[in-house]
Amino acid sequence: MSDDATSGPFDNLFDQRRIRRMSHTRKTGDTEAVGFNPHRQHRRSPLDYVMVAAALATCVGLVIWALFG
Repeated sequence: MSDDATSGPFDNLFDQRRIRRMSHTRKTGDTEAVGFNPHRQHRRSPLDYVMVAAALATCVGLVIWALFG
């Protein structure tokens, strides 16, 4: 074992996992396994706008609370 501070007993294991994952990515792409299609047409619903508005209102409320609370 070396005295290098960055080396550890599991370094070889992590390298093997990274190599295995990278080889899988090259063959099939990184979104193949979960069925994600990046070219699919997205249809916005009114609920999308409601969620964004609620998130923005929450953020504004938290900032006001942090400044004046």
